[in-house]
Amino acid sequence: MKVCIKTIGCRTNKADSIELRQALFPLPVSFTDTLEEANAVILFTCAVTSKAEKDVRLYISQARRYAAGAPIAVTGCLTEVIPPEKWKEMGVAIVFNNSQKHMIKSWVEEILKRFEKTELKGTKKETGTEIKEDIIQITGMNRPPLKVQEGCSMKCSYCIVPKTRGKERSIPIEEVLKKIEIFVNNGAKEIIIVGVQLGAWGKDLNPPQTISHLLERIFKKNFSTRVRLGSIEPWGINEKLIEMFSVKTKDQRLCPHIHIPLQSGSDSILKKMNRPYRKSDYYKIVSKILEADPDIAIGTDIITGFPGETDKEFEETLNFIESIPFAYLHIFTFSPRRETPAFSMPERVASDIMKERLKRLKEIDETKRNLFKQKFRGKTVNAIVEKVSDEKEASGTVEYFFRVSFPLVASQEVKELDKKEIVKVKIVDTTPFTAKGVMI
Repeated sequence: MKVCIKTIGCRTNKADSIELRQALFPLPVSFTDTLEEANAVILFTCAVTSKAEKDVRLYISQARRYAAGAPIAVTGCLTEVIPPEKWKEMGVAIVFNNSQKHMIKSWVEEILKRFEKTELKGTKKETGTEIKEDIIQITGMNRPPLKVQEGCSMKCSYCIVPKTRGKERSIPIEEVLKKIEIFVNNGAKEIIIVGVQLGAWGKDLNPPQTISHLLERIFKKNFSTRVRLGSIEPWGINEKLIEMFSVKTKDQRLCPHIHIPLQSGSDSILKKMNRPYRKSDYYKIVSKILEADPDIAIGTDIITGFPGETDKEFEETLNFIESIPFAYLHIFTFSPRRETPAFSMPERVASDIMKERLKRLKEIDETKRNLFKQKFRGKTVNAIVEKVSDEKEASGTVEYFFRVSFPLVASQEVKELDKKEIVKVKIVDTTPFTAKGVMI
């Protein structure tokens, strides 16, 4: 039996889907990305933006068409917003809200009973020893996200996540370490530490701890796998964490990359968003990080078109972004979500104005990406190979969070790639969205 698991949304959602794959691994099922092959479809949904909701509805429509007869299950944040009867109207067989994800395995087991014969997962060697799938085959990636924290207790006026994910909860450190060990032992080359409110990890533990303490415990383990932090809010960053990124003392397994959502560079808009900082606070944090490592990749999120955002406030955001050497921007137009304070705020920004502002932000993003990558021309970086095309070119993600492609000069190199956790690549050319190099 083949199960298709589709994930729409953030890395935390992707981490949840990986946990499900691992839970289903002992069952006689295999995974497919092709709807036509699927005997069951499981969709992890996202409620953050209206576009994400449209993507969910579109995928359900495609699943009903191409996986005809296969039952569809949905889970994730949108299940906390849309009532079960509406899902049924869309053709969904069963709904698991965020607190019911652990029940999906039992549902799959029930479906298995309908099959007189199940497709055996894995093949056998001539000796009869089963070939166990590694983490890349199970998850489809060698840089899997690992969720260490769930929920959010903040009340940003535009965000529906606190409603869909609940209050902040931390996964205990020993459990985190066990999951990391499983990933490492099964071939993961990089682990991305993620959470809904990552900087809140440890606050609810006894005794309370911090994300920097978690990283310290992780790095006491003897493994070579890289570790990357997912998105972390400004208020979740303390002096100890900044110190851990210092080029003088940094553990080499920690990727020099940090994503810190800004959302707006206007204090008046930040206040309307109910963000608990002002741009001067953000600037101080980023300045300290850059002092610790001048080459670190800093990314951010920006929302444009928030209700009441004036031309002057938008210009403030542009000027503030220009003052920081971001490696990249993730840009969003305001998406009104019901049951959030921002939904009923007056003075909605016209769509044509939002499009123009989005265009200007994208131009700045392109410039930022270009300037950041240019710094690495002639330098050597460490790439985790994620794709090999026709044994002529490989590509992968470097520690500074951009992808690089490089030619393979011999078929021998293709075989050797699997033996190397990290491939050293010299950057020879860059554009805003690409980088080219050569293996050394």
